[in-house]
Amino acid sequence: MSEEEQERWEEIKQTFQKHQQLKGLGENNQMAQLVMEMQSLSDGLEGIKKAIAKDGIVVEE
Repeated sequence: MSEEEQERWEEIKQTFQKHQQLKGLGENNQMAQLVMEMQSLSDGLEGIKKAIAKDGIVVEE
């Protein structure tokens, strides 16, 4: 696998694992939906951070 394919595969595995962890909370559970949305937001921010880092810009946590 190329480096890009490997990165994508890791993302897929992480997403699957997160969904499996939240699966037990139920789809009709509002708290579970909120947690899933917050996790999605966090993942998006992490993606932005990685994209910025590829351009050589240091992002502080």
